[in-house]
Amino acid sequence: VEEKDDRSVSVKDVLWEFFQGSKGKPPRVIVERKSANRYTLEEFPDGMEVDEFTGTLLWTPGKDQYDTYPIKLVVSDGYT
Repeated sequence: VEEKDDRSVSVKDVLWEFFQGSKGKPPRVIVERKSANRYTLEEFPDGMEVDEFTGTLLWTPGKDQYDTYPIKLVVSDGYT
């Protein structure tokens, strides 16, 4: 809470500003939904990447990268 002219701003004033005066509507808020899961690579061939939020694997193998490769992907919800 900020002080203005040596007095505290009242909750009534804050709500008045939040609801844009007498219009009665809160300001428009754009919410971008993101997955709670996070993806990380632990074991992967050179050049491979993972998108942390979608889990999309990106990899263009080099000329000397043929055969099979082990990949270890960890998915976490922040708790487990």
